[in-house]
Amino acid sequence: MKAQVNQNDYDKSVAKQFCNDMEDAGFDVFHYHGRFFWEGPAVVCGDLQEVIRATEIPLQWDSMGFDYVIYPKERAKLNENDS
Repeated sequence: MKAQVNQNDYDKSVAKQFCNDMEDAGFDVFHYHGRFFWEGPAVVCGDLQEVIRATEIPLQWDSMGFDYVIYPKERAKLNENDS
C-alpha cells in the first residue's frame, strides 16, 4: 500500500466516488497495488459489511488474515501528473 490518498489523485469517477464515500464513512483510503492487476484506492477493514454499506459502488476484496483490503471493481488510474 502507498501513502494515504484522496479522490483528487484519481482520474476515473468510480475511484473518486469510492474515495469520497470511504472518507465520509471515516475510513483511511490508501493506494493499493494488489491481486488481479488491481491498482487504485482501497481501504483496510475487519468488517466487510461496514464498507459495503458505505457505498453503492460494486466492490471486491482480498482477505488478509483478520482484515480485508476492499476496493472498487473498476480499475483506477492515478493522474498522469502523479509520480
